[in-house]
Amino acid sequence: MGKRKLNRTTFYQCDWTGYPMRAAHCFMPTWNDAGKLLKRGCYANWECVVAHAYEIAKHGGPEETALRVVAFVEKLVGGKVHAAPHYSCLEHTKAPGLTALHQESFHELCTTQDPVYAVKIASTGDISDVVLQAPLGRIQFEEYLTGVGIASSFHSMRKKGAKHERDLTVFYHNDKTLPANPTASNLFKMQLYGDAILVYQSREASFKPRARYVDFTLAAYDEHFVVKKRKRAPDPQAMDPEAYDKLKSEMQEKLDDFEQKVSKKAKPPKQMSNVKEAVSSGVTLAAKLKERGLIPPTPLAPPAPPPVQVGA
Repeated sequence: MGKRKLNRTTFYQCDWTGYPMRAAHCFMPTWNDAGKLLKRGCYANWECVVAHAYEIAKHGGPEETALRVVAFVEKLVGGKVHAAPHYSCLEHTKAPGLTALHQESFHELCTTQDPVYAVKIASTGDISDVVLQAPLGRIQFEEYLTGVGIASSFHSMRKKGAKHERDLTVFYHNDKTLPANPTASNLFKMQLYGDAILVYQSREASFKPRARYVDFTLAAYDEHFVVKKRKRAPDPQAMDPEAYDKLKSEMQEKLDDFEQKVSKKAKPPKQMSNVKEAVSSGVTLAAKLKERGLIPPTPLAPPAPPPVQVGA
């Protein structure tokens, strides 16, 4: 079946029921020889996928493949998934008129709820596990809460994990006459009264709106809310003043001893140099400067005048 075209519009058709759908909600998981997941087909919900997998195994298909499909779907959803009613029971097939299922009845049978674990936060601060029973396939949350009337609910915005395939749903009574619940109020940053029930709700595709509740245990509660602090390494014991002074004096003695041993082999700078110191005098320096032209030569004395002859 799959994608269909009707005049200028398109729609999808469930491969199990034949129901028309606006989108291809669920798929049949298959795997190639390399183990890569392949998505095949279009289905109204995951119950239809499970039913089709069992049907293929019933007519000669590998039973291991059907079990693998069911395991994949239940891991994705987070809980038990039952097979949808057979397509031959639907009103648009060859089912008898009195027993034929119309679309709403089919959807109601697919959304039958199993009992699940939840966490109850009492107004006294006690936190405990509770099993939510599902008589006739529906959970009555009011039976596990104090107060009267229909319970209110909201999804926690605090997410854990990468894919967020499930929402944490909180059920409570919005009745201010009940005792305040400080533990739940601090967790969800809003004022809550009376007891509160925390349970996971699967976030999954379906051709009609549905709510599937799955287990939320105390272990999941601790992972979700309890902050695990890193263990701090024990601080080394500090040294008392007397031990510190003793250690300091021992280190100073070792340093002095090392300095004495090294200083015995030390030589004056003059002995360490291999270049002999040149002995120079002022006369030698003056001669060298004259050779370089740094000191002008001493001018010669002018010649003596000739003697004057008397009576010439």
